[in-house]
Amino acid sequence: MEPGAEAALLADVVDSAFVEVNDARVVATVTGPSGRPVEVPMLWTGRRNGEYRASLVSVEPGLHEIRVEAVKAGVPLGVAAGHVRVGAGDSEYFDAGMRAPLLQRIAQETGGRFYRSEDASALAEDIAYAGRGVTTVEERDLWTCRRSFSCCSPRAGEWGYRRARRLA
Repeated sequence: MEPGAEAALLADVVDSAFVEVNDARVVATVTGPSGRPVEVPMLWTGRRNGEYRASLVSVEPGLHEIRVEAVKAGVPLGVAAGHVRVGAGDSEYFDAGMRAPLLQRIAQETGGRFYRSEDASALAEDIAYAGRGVTTVEERDLWTCRRSFSCCSPRAGEWGYRRARRLA
């Protein structure tokens, strides 16, 4: 839920025999991240038996706890609780068009290149001949590398000593 957006709270209220109740007092207590509870009265919708509705507008980002309590003639009918997170939504998935000026600026500042769809055929060739990130593989025999041999020889000597003493 985005900050400042309106959210609908819906509650189905039934008695102990699971019969819908239309004349109950239903209150939603919303506690935000600051810990300050706000009571929101819920009203019977009139569309369905036992259906109550309220609107909630939150400007405080973070996790909110919602606790709904229903009472009829002083007798508690039940309590339900839930959570809703208020924060930046999924607006990144909308208006996903190309922003050419922004991409050109990023390419210029980072030393890259900007390509349009009509220039995409040159992209593969430009990547292949960029000259950056070239990896060379050099193979050597283990015995010609002194560092490897000096690391292995103490272990090999210990193994030979244990083998001669019949400890291994």
